Amino acid sequence: MTNCFAAKPDAQLLDELSQEIDTIRALGPEDQMRIVTLARSLAEREMALPFILAGIRSTAEVLADLEVSGADPVMSRPEVQQFLEANHHLPAAPPFPRQRRETDGTRTAAAENGSCHPGRAMLAGPARDQEDAQRTDED
Repeated sequence: MTNCFAAKPDAQLLDELSQEIDTIRALGPEDQMRIVTLARSLAEREMALPFILAGIRSTAEVLADLEVSGADPVMSRPEVQQFLEANHHLPAAPPFPRQRRETDGTRTAAAENGSCHPGRAMLAGPARDQEDAQRTDED
């Protein structure tokens, strides 16, 4: 079956796949073409027939479930529509700030300055030396 996926017309390949997998018959024409495209793609990559059939079977089942569930009823609720209309002008939330990762350079600077914290290593050398001297005098 996999050897000749490319040589068969879509209708014939769809018919043969439908004989193997009943769920395909329940799909709409657009989803059936997705299944045919998937089968051809997997065959072109020289996947084994059992693998192709398993992939097609699970994909067909998911597509059938999506057709049965239809549109998300939550989005059609009047209060959701009112909220969307009232807030369409608001900007999207900014992304979370990225945390700064410690790099080898900050670790090296920390080691050179004798600091156990990389942020402390970023202080200028003389300023850091004065700060250490003041602490020593206070002790």
